[in-house]
Amino acid sequence: MQDGEASDICTVMDASVDLEASMMGTIPTVQKLDTTVMLGGAVCNIVRVKWKTGTYDYYYDPTRLTVDASLFQGHVYDGWAEFLKISGVLPVQIVKTVKGMTTATQTLVSIKQEAIADELFTIPTLIPDEELNVIKVAGKELMRIKR
Repeated sequence: MQDGEASDICTVMDASVDLEASMMGTIPTVQKLDTTVMLGGAVCNIVRVKWKTGTYDYYYDPTRLTVDASLFQGHVYDGWAEFLKISGVLPVQIVKTVKGMTTATQTLVSIKQEAIADELFTIPTLIPDEELNVIKVAGKELMRIKR
């Protein structure tokens, strides 16, 4: 979902599709690194997901943010399912590097446990719009939110 003028546009991703695998026929390598780092006062392990075009480094604290990896077994996009099989927890930092182009870092700032109403996660009615999808990308489609 986006803000501003494009607030009626939504990016829909198929989490069962790995973009590089679908475009180039290569699957990423996934490995737990021997390195640990301190993040937010915790000793974190690292799982690296590596494609020809770049890497995802998932930093995680094995003592918190436990998750049932089986819930995400079909989520191959960004190596998510493989990361969860190794870690069993959610990441506290993700560093995505696209060779020769960009590095983006996402860092968990805080954790708060609270009850969330299911209706907050209701997907709005989406309408296909061919004009938004001039360039076809496997597993990704831009759609308009019906208002």
